Amino acid sequence: MIGDRIKNPLENDVWQLCLRLREVVDLICAPKIHTNQVAYLQMLIEEYLEMRSKTFPGESLKPKHHYLVHYPELILHFGPLIRLWTLRFESKNSYFKQCARKLHNFKNLCSTLAERHQLLQAYLYAGKDYMMDFIEHAIQSVLPQLDREKVEAVVHELETNLGVEGPDDLQLIKEEDIRHLLSPVQCRRLINYFKSGNTAPSLSTSFSDEPSTTQFTSPRGRSNWVDSFQVPWDKMRPSLKRAIDACNRPEPGDRRHMVHVIVDSMRENCLNPTRKDWETIGCGYFTLLQQLKTRVEYVNRDNTLSRLRKPRRSQTSDDDQPPPAKCAKIDSYGCINWQPQEYPEGETSSSLEEKRKEMVDFFTQEGLRAAKRGRVKELMAIAYLKQREDINADPTPSIQDISKQWPFLLSWKFLLSHFTTLTGVDLYTRLKEDLDKKGKRLLEFFRCQLDQGEEQLVLPSTPRLIALGDTMWSANRWMLSIEGRVVIPHLPPMPDFVTALAVLFASFYVFNIEYQVEAVTTLEFVQRFLARINPDSSKCTAKVQRSRKAGRTVKRKTSDMSLRVISFMNAFSAFDCTS
Repeated sequence: MIGDRIKNPLENDVWQLCLRLREVVDLICAPKIHTNQVAYLQMLIEEYLEMRSKTFPGESLKPKHHYLVHYPELILHFGPLIRLWTLRFESKNSYFKQCARKLHNFKNLCSTLAERHQLLQAYLYAGKDYMMDFIEHAIQSVLPQLDREKVEAVVHELETNLGVEGPDDLQLIKEEDIRHLLSPVQCRRLINYFKSGNTAPSLSTSFSDEPSTTQFTSPRGRSNWVDSFQVPWDKMRPSLKRAIDACNRPEPGDRRHMVHVIVDSMRENCLNPTRKDWETIGCGYFTLLQQLKTRVEYVNRDNTLSRLRKPRRSQTSDDDQPPPAKCAKIDSYGCINWQPQEYPEGETSSSLEEKRKEMVDFFTQEGLRAAKRGRVKELMAIAYLKQREDINADPTPSIQDISKQWPFLLSWKFLLSHFTTLTGVDLYTRLKEDLDKKGKRLLEFFRCQLDQGEEQLVLPSTPRLIALGDTMWSANRWMLSIEGRVVIPHLPPMPDFVTALAVLFASFYVFNIEYQVEAVTTLEFVQRFLARINPDSSKCTAKVQRSRKAGRTVKRKTSDMSLRVISFMNAFSAFDCTS
C-alpha cells in the first residue's frame, strides 16, 4: 500500500526492516510449513533482530522480541503455530471481568467462570433451535397422527411466517394462522394446547444417587406464588421476634439467619426468583433485597439448570425477511426505555424530524406558552424515540444544542414526563408520598445529629437548583441551571419544592449526566431513599475526589452503593425504631 511512496527503498533501513519482518510473519502464520523452511525462518529472525538493534540503537529489545528466537523450535515440536494461536481468547477478557464482578463469588472463581463460559457457548451453539425443538415435540404430543413433513411444515410456518421466537409466543397464535396446514379440529386442539401454557420448558432437577428426573412447567406460574407467599416466622430465632415486637433493629446475625430462612422458603416455590419477586418480598428495602439476591446466587452456584435463559434469535438467509430483533441499548441504571428501537406506528425517521421542526416553529412563534397546546403534548410523546437518539448521540451534545433541537424538553412538565417514560417512575408522585411519610422524621433525625458538627459542602457546578427568596425554606420560585446557564427559568413557575427537586433529579437521568463526586451522596440518597430507584451500580464513575480533610486529590473508594447512604439508612432505621 505504501511501497510506491518510499524513496530509495533499497537504501531505506526502516523499510528493509519492515520487509524482513513481513517475511517472518508470513512463515510464522503459514497454515503449512516444511522443515527446510524452519531453518530459513530461524535465519530470518536472527537477521531481523540484528537489523532492529542497528536501526534503532537507542531502543532496547523487548521480551517479545526474544520470544521470536524460540518459534522455530516450537514449530518443530507442535507444527504450524497458527493452529495454537490464542489471540482469539482476548475477546473473552471483558466477558470474564463482567462475570467476576457480578457473581459476588469468592470461592474457586476460576471454576465458576469456566462453568459459566461453557454453558454460554453451549447455549449460543444451540441458538434458536433449542426452543423450536420443544415446540416440535409439543405438536407431536398433541397430534401424534401427523407425519414428519406436516410437523416440519407447521414449525416452519410458526417460525418463519408468523415470527414465533419461543413458547410464550404460541399463546398469540390464532386458528386462521395455520388453517391452511391443518384440519379445523386439529387447529382447535393445537390452539387450545398452546393457550394452556404447557409448552414452555422450565427444568427443575434435584441431585441425588437416584436417576435424575426432569419436570416441565410453565414459567407463567413463576411469579404467581409471590402473591401468596408467607414468611415462615415459626422458623425465625426468638431473639429476632423479640426485637421486632419491641420495634428494635435486629442483630446482624439474626438478620442473616432471617435471610437464609426466607430464601430457603422461596426456593421451595422457585429455584431462581426474579428481581421483581425479591422486590415484592423485600418490601422495597434495598439492603434486604440485595441480601436476598446474594443468597439466591450463592445457593444456585452449582445448580445450572435453574438459571433463567432466553432463546437467541438466529440469522435468516431470506432477503425478504426482516433482520433479527436486537436488544436495545440500555443505561442499566434504572432506565427501562433508554434508547427504543421501534418507531411508533406509522412513523419514520423523516416524519419524526418533521414533527421536531413543527415544535421548533411553535416555540419560535409563541415561546414556552406553546407548551400548553395539546398538539405540542402529542408531538412530544410521539417523538420520544427521536429525542433519545439526539440525547444519546456520539459525541454527546451540549445542553445548548439540545435546547435548540428540543426547546420544549426544557419545560419542567415535559422534562418530568420524559423521565417517566425513561424510567417508568412517576417521580413527583413518589417524592411527594415519601416526603409526606418521612419528612418530619427526617427533620427530627437531622436535628439530633447537629451536635456532631456541620461542614460546608462545595456545590457541584451543574446541574444546580437556584432558589429565589431570602432562605431556601422561604423560597417560592426555583430555576434549574445546567452547564453554567439557566435552562428552566422561574416562569412559568414550578408549583412547589417537591416539583423543583423532581426536576433537578430528573435532569441527571434525562440528559445522561453522571453524579458529581461532591454531590453523589445527596443525589444517591434522593434516588434510593425517596425515589426508590435501586439499580446494582452507581451513577458516579469518578476514580478520584478532593479530600475535605487533607484538601488534596485522593483515590475515591468505589462501590455499587454509597457507603454513606447505607450508613444513613441503617442509622435512620434505628432512629425510627427508637423514636
